[in-house]
Amino acid sequence: MPRGPGHKFRFNNPLYSLDATTIKLCLSAFPWADFRTTKGAVKLHVGLNHSGCLPEFAAITDGKTGDIAIGRTLRFPKGSLVAIDLTCFKRTSRARLPVSYVSEPEQTFVIPSLSGLTR
Repeated sequence: MPRGPGHKFRFNNPLYSLDATTIKLCLSAFPWADFRTTKGAVKLHVGLNHSGCLPEFAAITDGKTGDIAIGRTLRFPKGSLVAIDLTCFKRTSRARLPVSYVSEPEQTFVIPSLSGLTR
C-alpha cells in the first residue's frame, strides 16, 4: 500500500478520515438552507484517503446532516479503517448514550521523544 507524503508509518489496511464543516449562510438570502430557526447553513463533508494527498469525495448537504449519515452511504474497501470526529458521533447518538457518558480512550500510545511530535 502506498504511503502518503512524509509519513514514516504504514497501516496494513486503507485509512480514511471523514470530517465536515458547517458553512453559515444568511437565511433571508438562502431560505432553502434552513439550519436553525433564525440561521441558515450548508455542510461540506470531506473524505480523505490517507494513501494520497487529495480528498476522495466531497458532499454538500443541508446544515443538519451529520458525518455518520454520510458515512453510512459510502462504500469503503473491505477491511478499511475509518476515522471520524468523536464529537460528531456523540452529538448524533446522544439519544442512545446516557447523560453520564464519559469517553475513555480504548488504547493509548507512548510518543517517542525523538519523533518530533508534542502533546
